[in-house]
Amino acid sequence: MTQDRKDLSVAQVAVILVCSSRHVLNLINSGHFPNAYKMNPGKRSVYRIPKKDLDAFLKLRTVK
Repeated sequence: MTQDRKDLSVAQVAVILVCSSRHVLNLINSGHFPNAYKMNPGKRSVYRIPKKDLDAFLKLRTVK
C-alpha cells in the first residue's frame, strides 16, 4: 500500500511555491510540514510531503 498519490516530492512543492528545493527542505526542517517523511531511513533519502500539509501551509500563508 502506498500513499504517494496524495504525497508530493520536494521538487513538486518547490514548483507550487515558486521557490527552490533547498527552501522546501528548510521548511521541512523548521517544522512547516510536520507530516513530511523520508522514503527510506538513509541519510540521502528523498522526502515526501503530504498534500494536506501543503494545503495547510498555503492557507496560513495567504490568511493575514
